[in-house]
Amino acid sequence: MNTFTSKMDAYLDEYCRLYKFSGTLMVSLKGETIYKRHMGFADIEHGIPVSDDSVFTIYSMSKPLCAIGFMKLWDRGLVSLDDHPGKYIPEALGFHPELTYYNILHHISSLPDFDDFPELRFKHSRKKPFDLRSMVKDMAESCEIKAPGEWRYANINFAIPALTIENITGMSYAEFMKKEIFEPLGMNDTVIDHNGLLIPNKVRGYDINGHELEGVTIDFDYFLGSGDAASTVNDIFTLSRAIMDKKLLSEAAWEHILTPNPGGDFGKGCTVTDWHGKKRITHNGGHLGFRTLHILLPEDDFDIILLSNSGYGNSRYSISEAVYTAFYGADENAGRMTAMDSGYIMAQEQSGFDYKGFLPRLPDRVPLTPEEEEKVLGDHGYFFMEKEGDDYCLVMNYHRRLCCRHIGEGKFQNTEIDETYGVDIE
Repeated sequence: MNTFTSKMDAYLDEYCRLYKFSGTLMVSLKGETIYKRHMGFADIEHGIPVSDDSVFTIYSMSKPLCAIGFMKLWDRGLVSLDDHPGKYIPEALGFHPELTYYNILHHISSLPDFDDFPELRFKHSRKKPFDLRSMVKDMAESCEIKAPGEWRYANINFAIPALTIENITGMSYAEFMKKEIFEPLGMNDTVIDHNGLLIPNKVRGYDINGHELEGVTIDFDYFLGSGDAASTVNDIFTLSRAIMDKKLLSEAAWEHILTPNPGGDFGKGCTVTDWHGKKRITHNGGHLGFRTLHILLPEDDFDIILLSNSGYGNSRYSISEAVYTAFYGADENAGRMTAMDSGYIMAQEQSGFDYKGFLPRLPDRVPLTPEEEEKVLGDHGYFFMEKEGDDYCLVMNYHRRLCCRHIGEGKFQNTEIDETYGVDIE
């Protein structure tokens, strides 16, 4: 057993002992797998373990796939990055006249997202079958029309390209992606998911409530193009090779995808930033029941894929940092992770990771003074804090309970998962 393997085994042994975690980690170098580990269960209730065949909901890791699909049309001269989406989607005509696909794919469209209109979401979610085009039309006609240029990570920025693909090709987005992207690349277990779609080896997602895990039900209505793909670890590795070898698309198309917008992090469907001084191409995914991450260091041809059906915690951050440390050595100058999926995920970025000692650990409990505890307990708007023995319990949405301990300066570490929460005690 080599040193990297033994270090990662030791880290993940301790990580899984400390935290409720389930998923797959795969690490490769120059196209060869140097580490792969399956942890936990694809379906807890039926005792089905995670395996190579496990198909995970990848949420926002779907965005790079949508960008590749759109740029396939660009390569064929069927769409221009300077076009207004209303040219292909009549429902989008009401958006700002300066809006272009370049703005949209770089998250600088200034468009509001679906969550900004709860009344419209409620109205349209009641209609079956759900009509995303009608929702876009309502938004274009009722939202504040802002000029593009403001950066904001939003799912609508990939719903619009997906609808464009459908209108230009006359195919459903799922059919187009299967025929033009997944099959040519050999991503044979990757699908565009739909509510009620039967997928072999589909993994069940879980969230935590107190000390118990709960299976979740996912509504994909608003995730077209932005969060509706499901895939295996081996298929994501295939995608990684396509990026490294510039497959399927022209060199110019790949250059567009992998070039960030001026002054920002986002290319088209991915971020391009520094990580420990190395160029990093990445995207993560996270919402109910699942957290996922793909990091590619193209200059080293070093690749990290993490797919998890634990819909909580900072495993993406902690485990990827552990991989870096085990392979390259300790380096505390980690690059920041670009903010994504923040509409659902409330945790602060806290790894519980000890670079010098390497193995993960729970921080020590730090007692609160009576005055500090008085400020902590009670209603904080989007959550309620209660006392629980020597520790505390953060209650969200009136029922979801997150058991935690105070670790100093108003930070509370969950005692079940790798996640912290902040409370103002000043």
